[in-house]
Amino acid sequence: MKILKSYTNVNDELNELESITIHQQSQFISNAKNKYVTFWKHKLDNSSKLSFYSTFKSEYKLEDYLTTIRNASQRKAVTKFRISCHKLQIEY
Repeated sequence: MKILKSYTNVNDELNELESITIHQQSQFISNAKNKYVTFWKHKLDNSSKLSFYSTFKSEYKLEDYLTTIRNASQRKAVTKFRISCHKLQIEY
């Protein structure tokens, strides 16, 4: 419950998950996403390895290829290439 309280502005005592309102759930999800996006941008701005990547990706969003490529193995191959999880000797 401490984690939930840290992501919401709830001052009330939360003892059970069932007592959390829809508004509090939405607030938790929104705050968690905002904190992650802030973390993501910080890593993007402060990593030498990600400096080239940041020229192409400056906004945190779902990439089009994830919904365009229907074949799962092809989508996985493109993803591995994009995140440098491959055996190609192309990094400097």
